[in-house]
Amino acid sequence: VETTLFRVHSYFFARESPFFEKILNSGSPDDAKPGSSDSYPVVLEGVSPEEFEKLCWIFYNSEYSKYKASVDDWISILSMADRWGLNEVKNLAALELGKKQELQLVTKVALYQKYHVHKQFLEPLYTLLSECDHPLTLDEAQTLGMEAAIHLSTAREFIRAHPSDGIKNFPPTSIKEANACLPSKSVITDKEPSSPTDKNWRMFYLCFRRHKFPD
Repeated sequence: VETTLFRVHSYFFARESPFFEKILNSGSPDDAKPGSSDSYPVVLEGVSPEEFEKLCWIFYNSEYSKYKASVDDWISILSMADRWGLNEVKNLAALELGKKQELQLVTKVALYQKYHVHKQFLEPLYTLLSECDHPLTLDEAQTLGMEAAIHLSTAREFIRAHPSDGIKNFPPTSIKEANACLPSKSVITDKEPSSPTDKNWRMFYLCFRRHKFPD
């Protein structure tokens, strides 16, 4: 990593990551394999020695099941885990970031989307955001991105329009039901959308029909 050599057990990386498994097992049987010596290391680009040290800490932590790190460290670990396909490490980072009270819900959602965290971590956050009383601020909407922000705004409208049922009947299952929770001038039809606004409303109706949160 840059000019720093790390001596670590390849087993952890090959076990957790198809990316590392392929590299560590590449070459012919008669050739030296990558990572087999200081003169033939596995070279990792786009990461600093300090960041990679944090990733190694996950495997070599002396306190089993106790992982104490800063928000920035967990984000760095999440990024590397996503890049190299370390899915169990990614799940751990998502779990730990989810516990961080200093992170806003929208920031957690944005991070989970950016690094392709499993929907089991995303869906509860979308539910919490959908049930919030206050509307999204401009900064929150920009953090989430247009698609997620629109999806959440419409989810809130639906929940408020069906207070007795709460969120259990979300998403709507018909065009008529979806239109009932939209602003009066926004109507979804089966026709091709004629404006960006119409496209947006139709987009999240289709999203609802698929019972799918934004990736």
